[in-house]
Amino acid sequence: MRCNVCGAQLDDGTKTCPYCGCATEGDGKQVTVYTASDASTVENTGINADAAISPAFMADSSVGREEGPSVGLKWAHFLGYFALWIGALVDLSSAVQMLTGSLYDVGGANAEMVYRVYGSLRYVDKFYGIGLLVLAGLAVLAAISILRYKAMAGTLVCALNGLSFLVGIAYIVMLSHIIGHNQMNASNAVGTLISIAFFCVNIVYFKKRKHIFVN
Repeated sequence: MRCNVCGAQLDDGTKTCPYCGCATEGDGKQVTVYTASDASTVENTGINADAAISPAFMADSSVGREEGPSVGLKWAHFLGYFALWIGALVDLSSAVQMLTGSLYDVGGANAEMVYRVYGSLRYVDKFYGIGLLVLAGLAVLAAISILRYKAMAGTLVCALNGLSFLVGIAYIVMLSHIIGHNQMNASNAVGTLISIAFFCVNIVYFKKRKHIFVN
């Protein structure tokens, strides 16, 4: 049998899902189901409420949900509700600066002055700006996939970490070649290590929860 809420495979006769803590159809309890158009309870109509409740609905509402023990989804919720959205906004802001050249508008300088000295830098900045736009879009898609318990959620998060690492390294290498000396600094090194660490952590994390992200 499977859990009505998270879809995890359970032994026959299991009364409470050990993963999400919700009652299963095996406990004989009747579950109240609400829809956006009909707030009447199933109990009042006498209809058996064995229909599966989508994880996406349960994530948005506590109606009809029995409280249970933590299922170890705090990291996923942190990513889906906060971190990935903030990351997308940061990448989007940086992309605009790279594509418009506004990052050079400091101390009386501007992009055209910089590009007259380093002509190829214009194209490297455009490459990096487009890469950041892709990362921002991927972050949003990954966040939505987590909140909807999509099976591809873990893959998207890991792809985001891996692509972030590759785009960042590619930009540093090209920038170093154009400027003429190594542009890898402490900040870039830390960011690179964080991307690698998150990539490894998220692979293990979502692999252990593939029975929850099943949609």
